[in-house]
Amino acid sequence: MKTVNSFALSKLTDSDLSKLLLECGMEQARREEARRTRRKTWIHEYQSAFLRHPNATYKVLGETVVVSVYDRYTGIHMSATTPHGEDKFELSTGIAVAFAKAVGERIPDFV
Repeated sequence: MKTVNSFALSKLTDSDLSKLLLECGMEQARREEARRTRRKTWIHEYQSAFLRHPNATYKVLGETVVVSVYDRYTGIHMSATTPHGEDKFELSTGIAVAFAKAVGERIPDFV
């Protein structure tokens, strides 16, 4: 018997099971939308920080984005990023991720 959070699925009526399936689908959609929103906000923030930085440049090599950042106190910092798995190339995402890496920031798992 399969149990989830202390209730048995086998004891649910067909109607209750259908409602549960619908609610699970709606919750998954809400979570995915929240993840997309967080991802979009993070990318926008780091791309904007890159654009505001007076000594930051980028170069695109195929699907790899290379960012270099010069800081007069700590020198030159460089980083590169390439899409992984089934991700498709997006320049804004590449700049944001490479810039964050170059300045020592952690890349969140939702990006």
